[in-house]
Amino acid sequence: MPAAPSLRDVDPELHEALIATGAFHHRWICKLIADRMIQRYFTQWPEVAKATQAAADRDTSTVITLMPGLVDQNIRLGKQWFDRPGGESREEDRGWMRWQAAIAARLAITALVREADDPLVRDGFELLVPVRNALGRGWPELRRQILKRITPI
Repeated sequence: MPAAPSLRDVDPELHEALIATGAFHHRWICKLIADRMIQRYFTQWPEVAKATQAAADRDTSTVITLMPGLVDQNIRLGKQWFDRPGGESREEDRGWMRWQAAIAARLAITALVREADDPLVRDGFELLVPVRNALGRGWPELRRQILKRITPI
């Protein structure tokens, strides 16, 4: 099985722009990602919103309490996708996109709650790959929003 693509592979311009920014913007991106995944895929899954807010507030104990449920749901979504009959390409499969959104939300929450000052650099900004997968045709707009926020005028 080939290695998963990195952000450097799929979007070198964004990767370089992210490297040039700091922790403040990286935390903003993590919160934006989690919020976007909630709005698009998880309005009926309140634990994601609770964990996101707790992570943004650096409330580690609440995130630790909620994380096993998030991980279990990630596993269920992945299993549902792998067990599906198939036919659609994964880029057009809503189940696959939802699974990618769950991965992205979980990674964003984890990055937000870390004690490190710079949550994204440690992982090479890789959480943006499942975000890109989850948003499909909606990715260019989020990408533009991120670049507008982090790129100096």
